[in-house]
Amino acid sequence: MIEPQPYPIEPQPYPSEEDELLPIPKEPFSNFQFDPSRPVEDILGISSTGGVLYISKELVDKLEENRNDDGLVEIQPVIPKPLLLQKNSEPLEIIGPDERFPIEDANSTFPFSAIVNLRYKWLDTNTETWCTGWLVGPSSVITAAHCLYDAVQHSLAPTSGMMTAHPGLNYLSSNPIPFGICTEFQRWLPYEWIHNGQPSIWDYGVVRLNCTIGESAGLFGFREVTQIDRFLELAGYPSDKDGTGHELWSGYGYVTGLEPRLIYYTNDTYGGQSGAPVWENGFPDCQFCSIAVHTRAKGDGISNTGSRVASNFLYQLLYEREEFHLFQSFLPLIRR
Repeated sequence: MIEPQPYPIEPQPYPSEEDELLPIPKEPFSNFQFDPSRPVEDILGISSTGGVLYISKELVDKLEENRNDDGLVEIQPVIPKPLLLQKNSEPLEIIGPDERFPIEDANSTFPFSAIVNLRYKWLDTNTETWCTGWLVGPSSVITAAHCLYDAVQHSLAPTSGMMTAHPGLNYLSSNPIPFGICTEFQRWLPYEWIHNGQPSIWDYGVVRLNCTIGESAGLFGFREVTQIDRFLELAGYPSDKDGTGHELWSGYGYVTGLEPRLIYYTNDTYGGQSGAPVWENGFPDCQFCSIAVHTRAKGDGISNTGSRVASNFLYQLLYEREEFHLFQSFLPLIRR
């Protein structure tokens, strides 16, 4: 099933307080602290509070240290000992028009425990919506950039409201909220997404949380790919299965195309699954390692698409896993 649209449009205006004079907040994603000695190509991400993160030599060295014998980067998942693993992870075949299946009580087993329901409102609306995300660091959730900033659908107020994160949330389970709830601390997006018209190859972002919930829910691994020999799995919160976005569903598919920063696949998706992890099911050397973040329908009636783990996205993932720690909130937001 191909998504009819990449994400829902919320038409209702957000109510304003006319009787109370509030201070004018700084415009999100403005007043950036750029380093004039560094080119734009070195920018890893920019934050809604004006922070700028650059690719550092230390980060480049760490990436090179994690290359396998084939020259590809593989970062293994982190699975806390109390967590059970997904059962029957290898599908036998793909049959029928809709291959998605409900996760049910498996929401507290890895990797579904590390899939995050992100709930929020757009600042120009008063209707709650959601996206999918996945934990890559103890306090870091990966999702689609258009869930965080969308000047196309929300031109008057493109930055979405504060997010709440619910790892493993699933109302089809006997334990629907197995790891609790955290709130957003800050968000980071690619420079090109904000300043270059939101191109699909930059449709990824990071929500940093005010907790370390990944230490109990587990962390996805991630890796580079040159070819895919197995089924892909993609799990998230599709709106056609549950209009409130509280049910976790998964499904299998296969690759239809690879580009330097995009990957195309047949996995069934729908609105609400933007930001979901895409991983090669049963890959022995890096099981439960994401190769892309799901973003949208391709538009050809055949494939859906996601931002591929490569280039700056790969550096961002490595930074969230290896270098970002919650205490850094008290440090300057420029890294050279």
